[in-house]
Formats: sequence, structure tokens, C-alpha cells
Amino acid sequence: MTLLPLLWLDWHVAVNRVRTIVHNPRRLLPWVLVFGWFGVSLQSRLAFGGRAVRLAPSTLGLEQFAMLAALLAPGAALLAVGGGLWRDGRRAPATFSSPADARFIIGAGLPPRLVLAWLCLRATRRMLVMAVFYLVLFGFTYGRLVGLGVVQALGGAVGVALFSGLVYGVRLAAFTVGRNLDADVGRLAGVPLTLIGVLSLAASGAVILGGPAVSAAVAGTLAGLPPGAWVVAGFRGDLVAVSMLAATTLLFGGVGVWLGGDCYPELWTASTRVFAVHRTMRQGGGRGLLAYRRAHRALQGQAATRERRT
Repeated sequence: MTLLPLLWLDWHVAVNRVRTIVHNPRRLLPWVLVFGWFGVSLQSRLAFGGRAVRLAPSTLGLEQFAMLAALLAPGAALLAVGGGLWRDGRRAPATFSSPADARFIIGAGLPPRLVLAWLCLRATRRMLVMAVFYLVLFGFTYGRLVGLGVVQALGGAVGVALFSGLVYGVRLAAFTVGRNLDADVGRLAGVPLTLIGVLSLAASGAVILGGPAVSAAVAGTLAGLPPGAWVVAGFRGDLVAVSMLAATTLLFGGVGVWLGGDCYPELWTASTRVFAVHRTMRQGGGRGLLAYRRAHRALQGQAATRERRT
């Protein structure tokens, strides 16, 4: 019986989206462009008898690009995770989709852990859509040009989608752990991860540009740091690395949900900010968003001043 309000809400959201699309078909334009692009690529493959034209990697410099991506991906991934924790570690990453949803869920008095798990399932649904999009991108269009096989395309697509889920799960775990310990866990973990990411990028850049000598052991260690190395391994068809990335994502997401106690105030605060951003973008576009950011920073400064005075 506890799941009935959530199931009803998801059904109600789906019906409202269909009604919105019927009244405003322009919302389908991004999907029309994606499927049109996929259709053109599929037609070009059929024109060559179902075989994709493979261009010489040396002609396009694809071998060098793949090497650069493999060297830079671990540092860039750590920089993305650490920077996200450093900047937004104390803010709830899970948000409601609309004010009506938030009022309905909070008014229903559902357990916060169940609500967090439901929001994580929503994020997982978006992650699966991303995986399908990347699979089409890597498997049926440009991936064939560089010789990516089915397993490599699948591993790369799932790896990229899982990495976005890992960023979400790490932020959720940092938020709930920091809330229980009354500490800025996001900053405590984000700062060293960001520094390691910067060091990894610097060492990889030195290897690429032929700068200061970096020992093979250090370069190999920095180039093999997860989670970026797992994503790179996914493009090589290493399903074990993809499984490790999936397990790590589930671990952080599970910890975040399990430690999520009475977090409704934080969820409402984070959701209110997202609602304000969406409303401002609909009303004023980019200029409205800049005005909102200036007003939001001014309010944050006023709140910090009041805290110092008290």
C-alpha cells in the first residue's frame, strides 16, 4: 500500500506529459532530430549493403585521439566527481519534478528512504535512456567508422551512462553522510579527489606534450585510476570493468538511500531552487537565468551575514 501513491504519481506525471506534448508538439523536436539523424545514418549503412564504411584510423588521427582520451579520461573523471562534491556536496542531488509532486509526496507522509529510493529509480530511468542513446551513437553510427564492435560499443555506452549515475550516487551519499555527521563531507572528499584529478591530468599532459619526465610507474598508476579507467576499459570490451563501475554506483546509491533519514526539508530546498531556475528560464531565457543567479547569490550573502551576526 505504501507504493500506491508513488505509482499513482508516476502515472499522473506520464499522462500530464502526453497532454503537454499534444498541446505543444514542439517539445518533440529534440527527439525528432535524434531519430532523424539515426535514420539518415541507418540509411547510409543500408546503401552500402548493411556494412559501415570504415575509414583508416591513421587518416583521421583516430588512433592518436583514442590514446589521448585514454590518458586524460581518469583525471577528467576524478575532476568531475571531486568538483561536483566540492561545489554541491551539502546539497541534495535528488529533487522532485514539480512543486505539485513535492507537496503530494510530503503530504502523504511516506518514509524518506522510500522517497529517496524512488527518486534514484527516476534517475536510473534517465540513465537507461542515456545508455540507449550512446549505444545508438557508438554502435550504429560513428562507432562503426572506427571499428568498434558490438561488445565494445555496448561496454562504452553502458560505461558512460553508469559514470553519470556514479556522480549522482556519490553526491547522494556525501549529502546523507554529511547530514548525519553534521559535517561537510562533500568538501572533505571533493578537495583531495579534485587535486588527484588535476595531478593526473598534469601527468598525462606531460606525457602527451613531452614535458618533464614522468616515471612509467607513476604514469601507469595515474592512467589506471577509477572510475575513468573503467569507462575506458568499457570501450575496449572489458565487461568486468563495467561490472565494477555498476557495483560502485549501486554501492554509493544504496548508502545514500539507507542513510537518508528525515531529509524532506533539504529535498524541498533543493527542489525549490530547481523549480525557480526552470521557471526563470521559461520566462526570460538566458538573461533570466543570469538574473536569477545574481539574486540567488545576493540572498546567500544576506543569509551568511545574518549567521555571522548571530
